[in-house]
Amino acid sequence: MTISSGRCELSWTHNGSVGSATAGCVLFPLSEIVRCREIITTVMNPNVALIYRLLTGLPIKYNRAPPQIRSALLRQSSGFGIPKNFIKIDETRLALTDCFAQLGMKLRARKSPDLIITHDIDTRKGLERAEAMKSVEDDLGVESSWFIPSEEFPLNGIVIRDLAEGSQIGSHDTKHDGTLVHMRDKTRLARRLAKSRTQLEEKTGRPIKLFRAPLMQFSREIVNALEIAGYEEDFSLPSWESSNPVVMGGFGIQTSVPFHIGKMVEHPLSLPQDHQLLMIFGLSTQAAVKYWTQQASRIFSLGGDVVLLVHPDYAFSQELGDYKQLISSLKEMKSSIPSSLRYIRH
Repeated sequence: MTISSGRCELSWTHNGSVGSATAGCVLFPLSEIVRCREIITTVMNPNVALIYRLLTGLPIKYNRAPPQIRSALLRQSSGFGIPKNFIKIDETRLALTDCFAQLGMKLRARKSPDLIITHDIDTRKGLERAEAMKSVEDDLGVESSWFIPSEEFPLNGIVIRDLAEGSQIGSHDTKHDGTLVHMRDKTRLARRLAKSRTQLEEKTGRPIKLFRAPLMQFSREIVNALEIAGYEEDFSLPSWESSNPVVMGGFGIQTSVPFHIGKMVEHPLSLPQDHQLLMIFGLSTQAAVKYWTQQASRIFSLGGDVVLLVHPDYAFSQELGDYKQLISSLKEMKSSIPSSLRYIRH
């Protein structure tokens, strides 16, 4: 590989039997590599918005403000609209893979694309509604992950254990107060994250290895503390959110493929969460199902994982018919992925 101004030159020579050789050279724009590096740097060091600092730094919790006001603030901060093309790194990865293919090297993907269904339970109401959604998933034979804050509201141990049956429980921090991204003391941060893990382990009787931060908070410090606190997989980083509350604007890693930061496995939230679609952009549950299935088809076609986030706190726990349609469609889509997608290709 040779890098020069404005371009990256990939070249390959293979010597086979005596007297035979194959060689090739493909040019790839260096700007694409630079852009990917800039995206990664931005998400690891988010520029926390002043209004977020104010709302999460008050003695009164931010969620005491009416949800209509909070949604209006996020709606105002969104200059991008509903995301339609939010996996730029995946596109670069596939273009680079095509370059290798032109040189005669077909790269294998890590595995076949996956469907991961997740839920954040933010309130007592959400916990009360969760079992209805779990019943839909059980009927369809799918597994999901439920992220629960350990101290935000009283936890019904029976309900928690029912949710864990055939699915997984993950930590959603101790409190849904949005303060993790402010914590710079690594020891204090790790202690808080570990506390949530052990509290949930006591409720479920099972190891807790999954984590998602409230409000999709993400930073290098949080990831480092998660590893110290005993977690193995993090679901806090969106592929793209047009109205991420932490930065009050667009934010995301722009890939749908899991990756490692140290020992931590990062699973990008590859579909925009229901809160964004329902509360920020005003979609109905039926319109959200249509949007999600369209985007999931594209993500699967590019070899990425479809990671879905639906809160039982919101409308889908009441519109169970639409939720069943959504999960059925995604499950069928996953089962029909051609074997050729086990290779990363354009």
